[in-house]
Amino acid sequence: APLHEHVARALVAKGEILAQVGRGKEALETYQEIQSRFDEAEETRLREQVGRALFSQGAVLGSMGRPDEALQTYNAFLERFDEGRELASMEAVAGALYGRAVALGALGRVEEEVDAYDDFLSRFEQPPGRIPKGQVAEAMAGKGAALRQLGRLEEALGAYEEIVRRFGSARDEALRQRVADALISKGAILADRGLPNAALDAYAELVSGFGDARETAVRERVADGLFARASILSTMGLGNEAVAACDEIVARFGDAREATLREWVANALIKKGVALVSMGRINQAIEAYDDVLARFGDARAPVLQEWVATALVKEGMILVALGLVPAALDVYNEILRRFGDAAEGAAGEAVADAHFFKQQMRAGLL
Repeated sequence: APLHEHVARALVAKGEILAQVGRGKEALETYQEIQSRFDEAEETRLREQVGRALFSQGAVLGSMGRPDEALQTYNAFLERFDEGRELASMEAVAGALYGRAVALGALGRVEEEVDAYDDFLSRFEQPPGRIPKGQVAEAMAGKGAALRQLGRLEEALGAYEEIVRRFGSARDEALRQRVADALISKGAILADRGLPNAALDAYAELVSGFGDARETAVRERVADGLFARASILSTMGLGNEAVAACDEIVARFGDAREATLREWVANALIKKGVALVSMGRINQAIEAYDDVLARFGDARAPVLQEWVATALVKEGMILVALGLVPAALDVYNEILRRFGDAAEGAAGEAVADAHFFKQQMRAGLL
């Protein structure tokens, strides 16, 4: 191959490596160098490298939070390389169309974002094709999210249902995540539309399809769906069923080491306590809050400590309401021992509550 082609390929590779290691500014400079050196070249293979550099430049700009420039770059790529004006891989054209939609969304041009996803899907949705299924699923999901943002919920629902229909039996982890996400979004839309039973069916489909998953990302989505199920059941006044949904989260993920799953367990125990209080099952509610402390009291993760603070506050409030002031004092002292220096978040609020409780005691109001 001619020397110029070797140089262009090497520069493209250099740019891609720089982008991968987070050196976006240098990657952009490299891609711009390729364009300035070879933009007027007549050799097909050199022009292919120019196209590759232009496409990659758009991707880097998008990842750097510069969607306006990314959009301009993708448009320039498509104007030049789409529709066979110059040779470019189908994958690059698909990537540019997808990137264009993402950039439009980032710029708040949501109607245009939907149109851009439609442009992508009209060309690459149907097999056979060389475009990865994952990219098609991503575009469907992006379209669904944009439609939801516009309030076009029926169309958004259709987009998510199409993901489930097309990829529901996929074994690829990324596709399984997309299907699980689609079922969560479907459930949320149905709940927002006042169709709680249909929403519960969506979450049941999620759990039946992915409840035995081993992939952490998919398990997180199962926990998400179960928690949403508990929330809907609580709203419907079905307290026992809501408690059972919370218990299922704890049973499935109580021994998990992954941080996000531990957060779902803590969250579920708090929700369980709230549901039990609403049913007058006070002692069991206190047990749920104590379980948060037992499981996560020594956790280092700040978000878990926030849940510990929340559990202690809720337990303290119950004890005050029951007139068990000495027991409540123990709880508020524990809050101050654990979080005495906190000023923000749930821990900060817990400290403020503890100080208020002690002021009330000193004033003889308790």
